[in-house]
Parts: sequence; structure tokens; C-alpha cells
Amino acid sequence: MKEKGPSTLSITASETGTTVYLCIAFREEYGSDYGSEYSDPVNITVKATSEKENTLKPTLRVNPHTTVYTGDTLTLTCDLKISHTGWKFMWFRVSQQLQPLTPEYKNTNTLSITASDTAEYQCSALRGENDFTHLSDSVRITVREKPKPTLMVNPHTTVYTGDTLTLTCDLKISHTGWMFMWFRVSQQLQPLTPEYKNTNTLSITASDTAEYQCSALRGENSYTDYSDPVKITVREKPKPTLRVNPHTTVYTGDTLTLTCDLNISHTGWMFRWYKVSHQLQRLTPEDKNTNTLSITASDTAEYQCSALRGENDFTHLSDSVRITVREKPKPTLRVNPHTTVYTGDTLTLTCDLQSSLTGWKFMWFRVSQQLQPLTPEYQNTNTLSITASDTAEYQCSALRGENSYTDYSDPVKITVRSTLLFVFFF
Repeated sequence: MKEKGPSTLSITASETGTTVYLCIAFREEYGSDYGSEYSDPVNITVKATSEKENTLKPTLRVNPHTTVYTGDTLTLTCDLKISHTGWKFMWFRVSQQLQPLTPEYKNTNTLSITASDTAEYQCSALRGENDFTHLSDSVRITVREKPKPTLMVNPHTTVYTGDTLTLTCDLKISHTGWMFMWFRVSQQLQPLTPEYKNTNTLSITASDTAEYQCSALRGENSYTDYSDPVKITVREKPKPTLRVNPHTTVYTGDTLTLTCDLNISHTGWMFRWYKVSHQLQRLTPEDKNTNTLSITASDTAEYQCSALRGENDFTHLSDSVRITVREKPKPTLRVNPHTTVYTGDTLTLTCDLQSSLTGWKFMWFRVSQQLQPLTPEYQNTNTLSITASDTAEYQCSALRGENSYTDYSDPVKITVRSTLLFVFFF
């Protein structure tokens, strides 16, 4: 065979084993053939089909997961456990027939795809023009609708400046390994954290009204949708008003009712009362679900109240109210015209109370074995007219409001004598 330049020979691998091949070149000159030296030997090993299946069947791997969501980015890797180099790779989507994902073989064994629907995938490798691997086993990638978390707020979505809130990004899904991020919705989404966190709760301090959203990430590329925005309305912290009934100036032992008046529509408040001494002193060991408190006056002091809803929702303290406690007054009972009279005489009892406070009602008592009221109830006037019948002691007292009583006056004895009978003789 006379050829100029390189010479080629095609052979078909038929028998298993290793065959040594060499080549030599001849040149005809002056009617004689001159041969070159033999080439270096080349070993060609032919393996059985079963061996080829074991060594030349790639494995298709998927990162990060084989169950993903619409729009997630996946990396397919065609893993070929063989030492030979120079392979090119192709990936296929398994539908009714194999559909190449790339128009030709690529030099790299990885391919990035965007998940759109559930399908199976395979890959193969090529070296040279005729050295093909088998197709890999198919790998099924399940594509689900992108999940959407729910943003929950505790304790309330209407709160007050400075209140502490907990945002929870609730994802109803069985897969684990999610990372979470929260966003404040302004003109654009503003992350509340610099990166995704491995907990689905976030504590924030309320400052102003805004909307919030959250999302979740699994792996490097598997994102959920954003949650629906939740509006958190932040209002100025309310301030209750402390009211005192019946009066803020009372007497030792009087019963008072404190009312913590909160003009707000929200319900579920608990209330606290404080006595202001050198420091605030709780009047009750725990919060009460009623806004009234009954106390017995003992000494002059200031009082305040506040309200709590949930664990972190506090009002301001009310303005302090000063309750002045005075020594219980003692009226003086006076009798007009005299304390020694005759049967049938008319007397006026006056319950004299030296107090600047008004609104008193009065009652008189006849002192027998026990106090006997002379009137069925307290009267608006401090005088009472009686007709003398027999010797007895009398006392009086006064009442203001429902619970503010004076002491009893000292008893006054009225001596009643029989009427003198004059007999005239003519």
C-alpha cells in the first residue's frame, strides 16, 4: 500500500483480551523496498460486554434534592467511575422518548436546570467518535408547587410602641432543613435579618405601623414563595386613668374603690395597682382581670395603676392619685335648751361636726343596753327634735358616701323629771 503521509487502519474489536499492535513504514527506492523501524507497541484491551456495563455506566446524581419546587435550580452530575479522561457528557429528559437537554455533548459532567414539572432524567458519556457509555439509570425529579408559608404574629397585630412581638413563619410541609427570613414591606422588601436563620421565629420591638412577610430556603436554591403580607398596626401606648370612690380625702378605716379606667376597645386586659412610697409597691401579688380594687384607708399615699394584655403588651402607668387619710372625726352632741328637762318637753339634738368636708348625713342614737337608732336611716340635717319622756343617754354619728363613717360622739345624758303639779287653796 503506497501512501503519502499518515496511514490509518480500521479494526473491529471482536475478541476479549489484550492485543499488541505495532506499525512499520516501507519506502521503494531503485527497485528495492526499504523498511523503517517498528513503532512503539500499543496495547488494546477488549473487555466483555458485562465488564463494560459495570465500568462504563455513569451514575446520575441530583443536587440539592430529587423532590423540589417549581422554579428551583438543580445541578445534574453525570458521575463516571473510570480513570480515562477526555469524556464528553449529555443529559436526557425521559418522556415518551429520550429528549436531549443539550444539543451536543459537553466537556463538563454537570448541568444546571430549572425545575418545571415532574420527569425522569438520564445521562451518558462519549469519548472520541465511537466510544459511548451506557445510559445511566433514570432518576425521577418530582416537582411540586412552590410552597407558601403563613406569617403569624403573637400576641396581636395591633400593638403599642415598644411592645415585643414574635413573628412565626409557619410552613405546612414535611421536609426539614429549612432556613427562614423575614421582611419589612416598605417601598421595597427590607430584610429584618442579614441572612436566613435556622429558626422559624423572630422577636421584634414594635416601632411603627408596617407590613411584614417571610420566606424559607432549603439548600442553596430551593425557595418558597413569600407569605402574604401581615400588617402590624402600632399605636401610641395607652395611659389609664385612676379613679377613687367615694373620695380622695377619707378617714382611717374607710373603704375605698380604685378603678383603673382604660378607654380602649381591646379586651383581655389584666390590671395592676401600685402604692407609691419610696418605690412602687404592688397592692396585689398578681394581675387581676377586673379593673377595680377595694382597699381600706390606713395612711396618706399616692396610687397608680397599669394594664397588661398578653405577656408583653403593657400600658403606661396612670398619673398618680393622692389619697389623704385623716384621723376619723368625732362629732359633738349638743342639746338645746337644757340637758335637764321635764316630761313632754321638746328638745333639739345637734350633731356638731368640725370638718371642712361636705355631704355628710347624720344619725342619732338612744343609749340603752344597746344603741337604738332614733331614725331609721341617716338624715341630711344635723339636727333632730325629740320629746322628753325618760332619762337616757344619747349619741350621734355621721356618714359621707357609702363607707366613710365618723366615730360616735361622746354620750350626753338628758335627765327627765316629772312635771310639777301646783295646787292652789282658796
